[in-house]
Amino acid sequence: MPLHDASGQVRLALRRYLGARLAPLTVLVAFFTCLSAPMAFFWLGRDALEVRADGTAREAASLLRQDVQERPVLWKYDASKVVTRVANFELPGVDRVVVVDAAGVPIRGSADDVEALAKLEALWRSADIEVDGEVAGRVWVAISTRALQRNTITLMLGFGALGLVLSVLLYGLPMRAMGRAEGNIRELVGRLEESQAALAGLNETLENKVEVRSAELRDALAELQRKEQNLREISARAIRMQEAERRAIARELHDSAGQALTAVRIHVQLIGDLLASKEGDDAKTTTMARRTLNMVDDTVEEVRRAVNQLGPAVLDDVGLEAAIHRAADDLSDATQVQVERHYDVEVELDPSIETTAYRIVQESLTNVARHAEASEVTIRVRVDGDALAVSIEDDGKGFDPESVGPRRRGLVGMRERVELLDGAHSITSAPGKGTRIEVSLPMSARG
Repeated sequence: MPLHDASGQVRLALRRYLGARLAPLTVLVAFFTCLSAPMAFFWLGRDALEVRADGTAREAASLLRQDVQERPVLWKYDASKVVTRVANFELPGVDRVVVVDAAGVPIRGSADDVEALAKLEALWRSADIEVDGEVAGRVWVAISTRALQRNTITLMLGFGALGLVLSVLLYGLPMRAMGRAEGNIRELVGRLEESQAALAGLNETLENKVEVRSAELRDALAELQRKEQNLREISARAIRMQEAERRAIARELHDSAGQALTAVRIHVQLIGDLLASKEGDDAKTTTMARRTLNMVDDTVEEVRRAVNQLGPAVLDDVGLEAAIHRAADDLSDATQVQVERHYDVEVELDPSIETTAYRIVQESLTNVARHAEASEVTIRVRVDGDALAVSIEDDGKGFDPESVGPRRRGLVGMRERVELLDGAHSITSAPGKGTRIEVSLPMSARG
C-alpha cells in the first residue's frame, strides 16, 4: 500500500482515527458533567425540603391540638381565629398551610384561593391533629421548590460550562498531541525513505563490489589451482626424474662398482689361496688376505643394499608382487618377524603407482625392523574400486601419531608421495597397540 497521497505527503489518518474515538467520549463527559452534580444537588435539596415540610406539619399540628381540645366542636367554625392562629405560627420556609377537618374539608379561611394553591409549585406534607386518640383534623404544609429549581438550573449552567471546557480539553489536547505525532512520523518516514534510498544505493554499490571481488577471487582460485596442478606435475616429473636418476646410479654402481669389487674379491681370494699353498707361508699374510676378503664381501653387500634403496630395480625385473615378497623375506631373515602377505591385483598398474606402493611397503617394513619390536606383520595389497589399497599392520609397541615430527623422515616422505598422486593415507597407532598404515592410490593418477 503506498504511503503517500497525490500531493506527495505521507498519508496518515491518526488524527481522524483519534477524533472518531474521542468525539463520543467528549459528549458523554460533557453530558455527565453537566447533569450529575446538579441532579444530585436537586434530589438532595428536595429530600431536605421534604424533611423540613414533615417537621413543619408536625409542629403546626402540635400547636393546633390545644385549640381542638378546648373547642372540639366550635374550633373549625371559628375560621378567622384559626387562620389568625396559624398565621401567627413561626414556620420558616413554609409557603402555605392548609387545615382540614376529619372529613378532609378545608376550614374556612385557610384555603380560600384554590386556584393559587393549584398553581403553587411546592412540596406538600401533612400531619394529623389527634385528640383523645382520634383524628380531629389534618394540617397540610407546602414548601415551594422554585428556589431549589433556580439553584439547580444555575448549577447546571455552571457545570455545563465546566463540562464544555473539559470536553474541549479532552478532545483538543490529544488531537493536538496527535497532530504533532503525525508531523514527527511524517518527518521520520521521510528520513527513513531517504535512508532506504541511500541504503539501496550502497547495497547496489556493495553488490557490484562483491561481484567484482568474487570474480577476482574466482580468477585467483583458478590461477592457484592451475599453479597447484603445475606444481603437482612438476613434482611428479621431479620424482620420475629422481627415480630414473636413482635407477641410473644403481645400475652404474651395480655394473661398475659391483663388478670391480667382485673382481677384487676374486683376486684377493686367489692371493690367499696362493699364499696358503706355499710351504712356510707367512700366516699373517694369509690372515690379512682373508680379512680383506671379508671386507670386500661386506662392501659388496652394502653396495647391493644401496642399489636396492636408490632404485627398486626389482620392480623392473620381477614386478610389484615379487618385490613385496622379497622385501618381506628380507625382513623375516633379518629380524625373525613373521610376515603375512595378501596380494590381490590383477590389473596393470602405472609405474608411478607401483613405485609409490613399493616405497610405502619398504619404508613401513624398515620402521618395523628399527622401532616396532613386532613379532607379526600383515601386508595387504588389493584393488578397491578405482584405487589401489595398501595396508601394513604390525603387533609392535606402537606410538602416538600426534607426536610424529620432522625427524620421522620416512613417515613424512610417505605422506608426500601419497599426496603427489592425489591419494589418501592414515596412520592408526597407540602405545602398546601396534600400528596400522592404510594408503589409497587412485589408479587413474599419472605421474
